[in-house]
Amino acid sequence: MKNMFFCIACLLLVVGCSDSGENQGTLPNDDGGGNPPPPPPPPPELPLDLLTGKIFFTVSYNLNEALDELYCIEFPDLEPKKIPIQLDWRAYMDVSPVGGIILGHQQNAFRDYITDTTFFDYTGKILYRTDISGEEYFWTNDGEFVYFGSYYDGIYEINTNTWSRIRLLQSKQNTYDHSVSVSPNSETLAWSHREWGHNLTVYQVPFAHRPFTYNNAEIILTTSTRIFNEMQHPFFLDNTHYTISASDVAGEYTTHPHHPSWYTSSMYEIDSVTKNVTTADQVDRLDSFFYSRDMSRIVYTHWVLDFSVVDAQSKASVSVREDLSNCYSENVAWSIDDRFICYECDNSKDNFVNNRWIIIYSFADRYGWEICRFPGTYIGWIRWVE
Repeated sequence: MKNMFFCIACLLLVVGCSDSGENQGTLPNDDGGGNPPPPPPPPPELPLDLLTGKIFFTVSYNLNEALDELYCIEFPDLEPKKIPIQLDWRAYMDVSPVGGIILGHQQNAFRDYITDTTFFDYTGKILYRTDISGEEYFWTNDGEFVYFGSYYDGIYEINTNTWSRIRLLQSKQNTYDHSVSVSPNSETLAWSHREWGHNLTVYQVPFAHRPFTYNNAEIILTTSTRIFNEMQHPFFLDNTHYTISASDVAGEYTTHPHHPSWYTSSMYEIDSVTKNVTTADQVDRLDSFFYSRDMSRIVYTHWVLDFSVVDAQSKASVSVREDLSNCYSENVAWSIDDRFICYECDNSKDNFVNNRWIIIYSFADRYGWEICRFPGTYIGWIRWVE
């Protein structure tokens, strides 16, 4: 009798398991026939044979009081090499378009007070130093001249052949002339002008009028000044056309004192001959914009959002990798042939120190490769040069 009850119990158990399996259906993520799914295809290999030039970037290990370090990746070697240069916290870094000279300015770690501008070679040897500095610098395409605006001072030109400096514009009292850009034929100079409590203004002047004054320059564009605003440097598309962005608050503030919850930016295109200004695009939370070298595409970086790529003419979105939801990037550099971009990836979605790494992304493969990682750091400037 006990054996009979035991057999009945086993039968019920088998039936129960069968019903349970029937209710569950096939195995999770299987092919419908109970078989496990095939493994995903292996990622493409990084096409090292297509990568040329050098990538420079800065790394800060402590945003409060650390020195910046400068690294270089020189293909085909992917190992970052440290260049023996140390600059103060938040040092600006740039490289001559023809290579060979690194520019950096120094800022006090507790006040955004810029101290000087220094030029180095690739070994870290100081070539030239001046006590005048700015926040944004512009190189001419031949690498011979650098232009910048200095706080409450004026606009300067540095000749890298003679290592000489001249002031092109004397700023008004309590004003800041900055974000200088020069047309490729060196005939037109444009810059942003700020007077505290007043509007942001774009000025334009022919080079033949140097030294410049506000009287011999023309006001091309004026935008409203509110609690938070920003104007990205003019960028010449050709000898007679340039673009500039202006941002303004479009929402409520977060608890962060310097950043709104969201804002909108207008991308303007300006004809330097006719002085015609058109609104080319509206971009949410724009941090910076980076044109490809052939001017066909633009990378927009956004405040605590993924970067986006658009067609420069239509402003239509360009299809890119879609799994970057945890990667906020501020700094992007195009490769020499525009097939790739290099960017720093921040998984913190904030401006505080977190894990940062350098990624090279291929538009053809729609895939990005992690090249190196710097835990607990802030990666500043990225430049890709020949």
